[in-house]
Amino acid sequence: IGDQNAKTDAHPLGLKEPRIIPCDSIEAQADQASCLNLVTNAIVVWNTVYMTAALENLRLKGESVEEADLVHLSPARSEHVNPHGRYKFNLEEELGRTTLRELRPIE
Repeated sequence: IGDQNAKTDAHPLGLKEPRIIPCDSIEAQADQASCLNLVTNAIVVWNTVYMTAALENLRLKGESVEEADLVHLSPARSEHVNPHGRYKFNLEEELGRTTLRELRPIE
């Protein structure tokens, strides 16, 4: 019987076999690992920016944001990222953006 509380080594982007990079050469494996690191870092930066904006928005609305609760937040979350989908971006619109995207309303 296995330990139900044991942590798995699941990849943060939901890849099924996180330790396997299916490439023929060491150079190709290194390139793919670098790309995965870049994507993971981009998600962390995006989450940090938007989590900060969400917290500021809550404070501006008079909501209580306890500093002791903030230690439990992590920008290394990726449940909102679909690693198997395709994304389309209007590059011209995104490069012209001077503000963050609108935050979702509090449910």
